[in-house]
Amino acid sequence: MTDYRLSAAALSEYDALRLAAVEQVTQSFYAEFGAEYARFGERGKKFCREDIGFHLEFLRPVLDTGMIEPYSDYLRWFNELLSARGIPANHTGHTLTLMGNFFRASMTHDGAAVARALDDAFAAYQSRPELEVSGGSELAAWPELEEFENTLLRGDHRRASALFEDLRARGRNLVEIEVRLVEAALCNVGLRWPTTWVQTVMHSTRLMR
Repeated sequence: MTDYRLSAAALSEYDALRLAAVEQVTQSFYAEFGAEYARFGERGKKFCREDIGFHLEFLRPVLDTGMIEPYSDYLRWFNELLSARGIPANHTGHTLTLMGNFFRASMTHDGAAVARALDDAFAAYQSRPELEVSGGSELAAWPELEEFENTLLRGDHRRASALFEDLRARGRNLVEIEVRLVEAALCNVGLRWPTTWVQTVMHSTRLMR
């Protein structure tokens, strides 16, 4: 098993280089693909910087813990977002390569581990089937959804966490759980909340009579 964890000194160096990485990778990316983003104007470059900043922010836990799967799941979600923007998904892989090259060249030690983590996360993302998460409200509800909603309404955080972890243990990834369980439950709880509030007020009023 590959270990992507950095030493404390290397993590500090990674953090110190992140802003420089955002600027250099954005410039390198636009030098190659800028014509394809001309339709977005200056906002396109702003979004590019923000996206690279998010890539680096979400990569840090990988470098701290060595766990790469959540980052692979993040890439799957991110490419859903790119698809909605009409941007080719293969641009993500190129961006990650530019990021890896930057840290390999700029860090005094362990830069190769950063590049390896990026390469392996993207390879893991590509090796797994695409998620069908668009139009989440039209997807069939998971059988765990109703119980998860009720645990949220009861404030039973322990049971909610157990349901979440059980799905992970059965092979569901973070993006699927976020869309099909957490997001769906929160939407349903939001719809149920006004009714629950009115019922509570009416019950309290009867008790005060």
